[in-house]
Amino acid sequence: MDTIKLKKQIILLVFMQVAIPLLFTTCEKYEDRTYFKTEGVGYVYNKHTNEPVENARVSVGSAFEHRGYATVQTESERFETDAQGYYRVRFLKRYHKSNVGGYSVCSTAENNKLSATCISFTIDFLKTNSISNTLTLDTLWLQ
Repeated sequence: MDTIKLKKQIILLVFMQVAIPLLFTTCEKYEDRTYFKTEGVGYVYNKHTNEPVENARVSVGSAFEHRGYATVQTESERFETDAQGYYRVRFLKRYHKSNVGGYSVCSTAENNKLSATCISFTIDFLKTNSISNTLTLDTLWLQ
């Protein structure tokens, strides 16, 4: 009888040595940042001169979901405009374990002499099957 107990204990010990590491390695892993394939494009213009603003900084702020509600913006990425004031941005889908609930796109001039303008919006990429790979955003006007 003692040998049967000993065999059961050995089997249990081996099982635990295999099962416990598997438990930690099979958990879902999140990449630091993941993005939607859809990008946003638009222009930045000077409101006084109606001319495009080159090298304007366009920042995309991401508000994260918490229990179905968007929370404070905690992550922002910057992009620059070209000579025609054109910009192309990407949308953060997930940051660590948090889903993005909303976006704001803001622009400031490189010399900071023009005040910023922003647009805020939410996009439900999962429910919208008809979204193309590029979204045209409103023109940002700097004053």
